Formats: sequence, structure tokens, C-alpha cells
Amino acid sequence: HDAVNQRLQSYFDRWNEVKTLSHAELADKIRSDGIDILIDLSGHTGLNRLVTFAHKPAPIQASWIGFPGTSGLQAMDYYLCDRHFFPQAEFAHQFTEKLLHLPATAPFLPFEGAPKVNALPARTNGYLTFGSFNKLKKFSPSVIALWARVLHAHPRSRMVLGGMETSDNPAVLRWFAKEGIAAERLQFHPVSDMPTYLQLHHQVDICLDTFPYSGGTTTWHAVWMGVPTLILSSPTPTCRTGNFVLGHAGLLAFQANSPQEFVDISLDWAKQLDELARIRASLRERFLASPVGQSAVIARGLEKAFRTMWQRWCQGLPPESFSVD
Repeated sequence: HDAVNQRLQSYFDRWNEVKTLSHAELADKIRSDGIDILIDLSGHTGLNRLVTFAHKPAPIQASWIGFPGTSGLQAMDYYLCDRHFFPQAEFAHQFTEKLLHLPATAPFLPFEGAPKVNALPARTNGYLTFGSFNKLKKFSPSVIALWARVLHAHPRSRMVLGGMETSDNPAVLRWFAKEGIAAERLQFHPVSDMPTYLQLHHQVDICLDTFPYSGGTTTWHAVWMGVPTLILSSPTPTCRTGNFVLGHAGLLAFQANSPQEFVDISLDWAKQLDELARIRASLRERFLASPVGQSAVIARGLEKAFRTMWQRWCQGLPPESFSVD
């Protein structure tokens, strides 16, 4: 029960505390309340209620936001996403749910106290500085090996690694050392408050994404600070957040489809510093012009999606994939 919980409660006419109810008891409660559309916001994460959804307590059930992938439940009718996150042609077969495309999967709220975007560091430094602000649990030797290939391709480049616990540093240093990257080319920064964390982007020209579990919030923070993220696209759902961000931010030129292309794209941008600087200066405007920066646009899309779901059910029609403007 924190301030966020209290704020959310204020938006509803009824708020039920259900944490002490079993899955079956919760399903009975949902039925007795006459819920028409039931939304899962957890998916396969801790303390989820997927067993309750398996009881099918509501006529229409959908999964949204909480987990980048299918619930695997036949009882879950829809998965709410967008065309950049999960294109129908590529991902429909990976979901038991029907894919429902909103204007954007979800809005993003930038930090109000974020520093202003600065000039491109490479123009002053004479070399590119890469960065990552993802947690260590998204790192692996294969991720470090690809990042090392980028650093080798840019012999004078540096890399900023933020949001690190001090105990993480030796392991990461060993991984980089194994790939022939000297410690002096790496700058480690501990977990910090938001202004300090965002300020670190002033040192970074391009962020490098993790895989197969990509960055999400950190990638949007980088966009707000004018820093594009180079991603390795993947056919698996867990690595699609980067595609979602780049698609809405107009940064598809930073999307690689193979490790070699990942390296090649970094080399291309080293030759286009003027364009990289223009992108840096325009990213906040791009964000605000996109659906992700306009929560009202997504809300209207969600309302239309709910109405269409309900109309189909009332007509006795099965769930089907569709898109809303």
C-alpha cells in the first residue's frame, strides 16, 4: 500500500483486495461481480494469477503489458500489443491468444527532472562512446562478445556501463578481457538516483542492447536523452521491446538482423556524425509525436478495442486478430 496504489484506487468506484483469495475463490468473486472483460497484467511473472484465468471467470480475457509473450492459455482470448512489438505475420503462430494491435502497446512517461539533451559527445571526443544501462542479469558472455566486436571495430571507442552493482564489475571485466577489451576502455557507474543515471547519457553516443532479453525502460530513457540504441532483432518475443521502441521513435536504421550487421551499423554511424547529432537533437520531439508519447491516443485505442471485443462476443463470434487506430 504505497502512494501509487492509493492513487490508482482513487480512479475506481470499487476496489477489491483479493490477495488472500485462492485462485478458485478469486474466479468465483470475478463471476459474482459480473466482470465482462478481465485483463491480465502479469503473464508468467512472479505472483501471477494465470490459474484464475484458466478458470475462465469472464467472457472475454486478455493479457497486456506485464510479460512479452503468450500466456499459453486457451482461456486467454487476446494479447494486446502493437505492429512494432509483434507483427501479425511473424508472431501470431507463437500465441494461443489473438494479437490485438493498439496504436502503441503502452505509453511511456519520461522523468520530469531529466537533464536537457546535450551535444553529441563524439564531436568533441573524436570517437564514439557506447553505453548500456541494463542490469547484469541481461548480460551474458555472448552479449559481451558482440559488444567487444563493436569496440574492436572502433579502436578508440569507449563504453559506459551504468546501473551496475560494485560486485558485478569483476565478472564483466573478465568477460570483456576474454574478448580482448582492456579495462581502461570501460567506465562503470553504480546504481544511482534518476537525475544522475540520466545525466550519464551525456557521455554516450549510441547505446548497445542486450539479447535475447532486450532492454525496455532503459531504451526509452535513452530516447528521451537523445541516445539511439543499436539492437539485435530476434524472432523470439522476449527480444522485441527494442523493435517496439525503435519503430515508434523512427530509429529502424539502428535495427540489426545479424551480429555482423550489428557491427556494420555501428561503423556506418561513425561516418555519419552530423546525422547522428540531428537525431540526438530531435528524439524528444519524435517521442512526443508518437503514440507512445500520447497516452490519450492509446486510451482511445484501448476503449475501441474493448468495444470491438464485446460486440464480437455479443454476436457469438470467436476472438480474432484486429487492429485499432
